[in-house]
Amino acid sequence: MTVMHWLIWGGILVVTEIFVGSFVLLWFGLGAFAAALLCRLGLPEWTHWTVFALTGIILFAVFRRAPFLLGKPSDSRFGAERLVGMTGIVTRPVTKNSPGRIKVDGEVWTAVSGEDIEENEAVLVERIDGNKAVVKRYTEE
Repeated sequence: MTVMHWLIWGGILVVTEIFVGSFVLLWFGLGAFAAALLCRLGLPEWTHWTVFALTGIILFAVFRRAPFLLGKPSDSRFGAERLVGMTGIVTRPVTKNSPGRIKVDGEVWTAVSGEDIEENEAVLVERIDGNKAVVKRYTEE
């Protein structure tokens, strides 16, 4: 590949990272820029591919652990579990005997509770049980 090919691929990967936000493509984009430099220096093509792959892999491995290495706590919850501890608004009343609906983090969930909660009241998500959010009335403390 030529220098221009590496630069184009590096640019595509970095710009795609902006829209995807996975922090994977960015490192390989930087690897493509490093490969472009080696190409410009006239080194053999196998060195371009090796540096591209190794740069991407090493940068990904180092920086995905950066919060841990810096001593910052990492919130490893993802999917539905990330909603635990968030507040939401009741869109359909929740009673002890029948589930209602809540909106939390822009998503609508079926909600159950041990208490009656009226529409437009704030709730706190205590846990996720299957496809239902277990909630309680939110009170500021």
